[in-house]
Amino acid sequence: MPPASNTIVLKSLSVLLGLFFIFVGTLKLTPHISKDLYKDLRTEYVKYAKVFPLTALFGVKVPSKWYRRTVGILEIVCGLAMALIPYRNQECGQCDAASADAAGHLPALDGK
Repeated sequence: MPPASNTIVLKSLSVLLGLFFIFVGTLKLTPHISKDLYKDLRTEYVKYAKVFPLTALFGVKVPSKWYRRTVGILEIVCGLAMALIPYRNQECGQCDAASADAAGHLPALDGK
């Protein structure tokens, strides 16, 4: 188990990064925070929509408004997840490996 100070730092970083993603996603969806930045983002997403990977593969043209809004919504949703579900201890992965070994799903490490 990591020391308490490491856990506090990781949880704080997770929450702050989540809040940053929420802020950036909100900038893409609404001009209430900064009208100039919102206008710049709209013009940039027109360029981004032209080089969208699915356009070349499938011939699907994505409107820049949908692209910008989808990215903004995904940033807000993922930011909320990071902020509300901060860093968790990774010991659960070790428990899963131990239970799989006990069930005979993992090969023995000593070669027997």
